[in-house]
Amino acid sequence: MAKQRRARIVIAVLVLAIGTGCRAVPIRDRAAIRVPSGLDSETVELAIVLAVVNPPPQAIAFEHTAAQITDEILTAIFGRSSRRIDWFIESREPGAVYAGRQRGPYYLSVSLRYNDKSVHVDILRSEALNQRGGWIHPTAIRWIETLERRLRIALSNLAARLPPPAVSSRPGAAG
Repeated sequence: MAKQRRARIVIAVLVLAIGTGCRAVPIRDRAAIRVPSGLDSETVELAIVLAVVNPPPQAIAFEHTAAQITDEILTAIFGRSSRRIDWFIESREPGAVYAGRQRGPYYLSVSLRYNDKSVHVDILRSEALNQRGGWIHPTAIRWIETLERRLRIALSNLAARLPPPAVSSRPGAAG
């Protein structure tokens, strides 16, 4: 009787140990991130780069165009070693930025497809994150949620820097 009870406990512990070590959650379609009105696609790309590389604030000179700032940040980021890099730009093309994150043996690659209305984040591939059959380790989802949060902040900050809309005065309007 005691041997059976002990065997059940050992089996239960093994099942728990195996189950918690190989956790996975379903990969769901991510909701599109809305771009604030007034931002063009160059500025959206800048927001994505800011979210991915997370540069120190003093590295950003906003008196340049969005494309120039994007290039300056990417150039500066490859020369830094004092800050811990978590996400990095893998490649860029019009309408899409491809980013990766490496932490030890764990790797995640995502695409950030964008226009002046929205940004869509999709998982492309992973290593050592138990991705198979529409499932992935919950850590990958947390990484993406952090990136999306940074992207929303960058979009909001860039939208706040827009000049106020011009007030048109119509000829003949009573004033």
